[in-house]
Amino acid sequence: SFDVPKSRVSGCLGVNLVMGGYSFEDGKLSFGNLGTTMMLGNPSDMEVESSFQKVLDATAGVKVKGETLSLLDENGKVLATLTKRAAEQAE
Repeated sequence: SFDVPKSRVSGCLGVNLVMGGYSFEDGKLSFGNLGTTMMLGNPSDMEVESSFQKVLDATAGVKVKGETLSLLDENGKVLATLTKRAAEQAE
């Protein structure tokens, strides 16, 4: 999730949490030094996390369409597409 007033981002990569700063100016999105928790998980889950961390590191732009956020590299190539999901309700 993005905390716009504080220019902070946080979320879950699947096993580990990620948090840090970001910058968004003139359609350019970049993440600062992102920190993560250091929990160990299933090797395939850890591989997905590592791949997504590389996407975040390479992100240079963003495109938003409805509930979809596409992370772009410096050439405008889509690195990942994320779709907002409804907030889970507490039982």
